[in-house]
Parts: sequence; structure tokens; C-alpha cells
Amino acid sequence: MMRSQLWMHHLKLWMEKSVNQNLSQVSQHLMNGLISVIILLRGCIIDIELGLITKDMNQSESSSVARGRGKNKRIWTYYEDEELIKSLYEISLDPKWKSEGGFKNGYCFVLENELKARLPGCGLSAIPHIESRVRHFRTKYGAIEAMLAKSGFNWDDNRKMVQCEKQQYEAHCKDNPDAKGLYGIAFPHFDTLAAIYGKDIATGEGAEGLGEAVVGNG
Repeated sequence: MMRSQLWMHHLKLWMEKSVNQNLSQVSQHLMNGLISVIILLRGCIIDIELGLITKDMNQSESSSVARGRGKNKRIWTYYEDEELIKSLYEISLDPKWKSEGGFKNGYCFVLENELKARLPGCGLSAIPHIESRVRHFRTKYGAIEAMLAKSGFNWDDNRKMVQCEKQQYEAHCKDNPDAKGLYGIAFPHFDTLAAIYGKDIATGEGAEGLGEAVVGNG
């Protein structure tokens, strides 16, 4: 009788241990699944936030451009912008495609090939997509440089945006329409664009004329 009770006791302990182990494994699987879902949701949230930034930057272009070339309008994703800026920086180091006065004719087609390799199936063409987007970034970078040259405008390097009083910003935009759409909006590629275009400004290109900085191949 005692032996039977002892056997039943060991059997009960073994069953409890097995159940606990199984529950632990199930809990671990559930936890791993939950972590995967959280990571996925976090990625989706980041994509949405960056997409909104890109949308705001696109909407900051002048209304005349939107009306005149609406059929060529394209909403760029953050990652497309990122690859474009990377490619632009790389060819800016090549004297074959960039001089002190700006990029040389045909550079947009080089960028098109680069983006096709980096982003297969993106459908981005030199004209009008890349040409228009590069002009947008040149213009906005120049507008930021023009603001930072004035008292009361500062650059927040952590948030990657201009810091100033809204009233002062609105007054500035009345005489500088290229600065529209930049208040409270992050401009994450500022540093890279500074490396690309900073010398053009320093050598007299000027922020205001930066939007059309293209030179011949001579």
C-alpha cells in the first residue's frame, strides 16, 4: 500500500512537472510571437510616420507645380528618398558628374540607373521623377540655409528641423516662398545635402539660386 501511494505520488509530481514544462514552452512560444507582432507593428508605425513626413515635404512644393505637372506627380517613400540622396552624394564625389558650379547634364540618368539597381521595380525615371525630386531637395536645402543665415533661426540637430518662432517663420515665407512647408517638419537629409551642396553656396552659388544648379559637360 505504501509503495503504491509512493508510486502515485511520484507520478503526480512527474505529471505536474510535465504540465509546467509544456506551459512554459507554450508561454515562451506565445511570448516570441508577441514580440514578433510588436516588432512588426513598430515597423509599420515607423513607415507611416516617415510616409507622413515625405507626404508633407511633397505637399510643400509650390501649387503651380502641382497644377501644371499633376500627371507627373509622385509620392516618394522615405526609403526611396534615402537611396536617392545616397546616390546623389556618391556621384557628387565624382568630378565627371559634379563641378563647383553644380551637377553636369545627364546626371539624372546616372541616378536612374543607380536607383534601378538599389530599388528594383521602383519605376523611377530620370525625367520627370528624379529631376523633380532632386530640384525639390536642392530648393528646400537652400531655403533652410537662407533661414539659418538670419537671426532667430536655429537648427535642431536632434530633431533635424529648423527652430524659430512661428510668427517669424511666416513673415520670412512672405518674401521667401521656397521656405514654405518647413515649419515643424523634419528634414532628415540636411547633413548629406550640406555635404553635396555646401561648397556651391560657399563659392557663390547662393541659396536662392541653388534649385537650378546644373552646368554643362564642357
